Amino acid sequence: MAYVGDLIAPLFTPSLASECALEMAEAGGDALLDYAIEATPVNYNPFSSPDRLPGTLKSRWRKTMPEFRVVRGSPAYEVRAENHDPIAPFVENDTRPHVIRPKNPGGALSFRLWPTGERVTVGGVKHPGTTGWHMTLKATNRLEVEFETVMDPPVTRWAKRQERNARRQLL
Repeated sequence: MAYVGDLIAPLFTPSLASECALEMAEAGGDALLDYAIEATPVNYNPFSSPDRLPGTLKSRWRKTMPEFRVVRGSPAYEVRAENHDPIAPFVENDTRPHVIRPKNPGGALSFRLWPTGERVTVGGVKHPGTTGWHMTLKATNRLEVEFETVMDPPVTRWAKRQERNARRQLL
């Protein structure tokens, strides 16, 4: 069979395109996960959270399995980087100034000052608020900048498979 005509669409195999889209989603998800982990800070202050090891937040990032969806009428695979650590939202986002009070009425807060380790007991603390680290924003921005580099390997593999398949069709 020889190729005749001006349309190349019949030479393309939809299953190979779907396979490529899935590989692209996996590659994007892997990169997003790596970038989110890299953007996550590590707290080495032993007094701020004595029950947490340094790097706990960083170690809790996970990538979801690719999920097929239709987005604005077009088929797509979706992969997310997620962190279900209870402190993740407070590190990710800005927090407003607030008062921290003991859980028990009439109780007291007890903590150690950094870096001296001096123990302090108080009835409440005025927290000044924090600026978030915006780990997911940093990760998605970096993925956007490096998108072509991240997607090149799966697209190159697709092109080679597609070319082999088209040659078989022409023989």
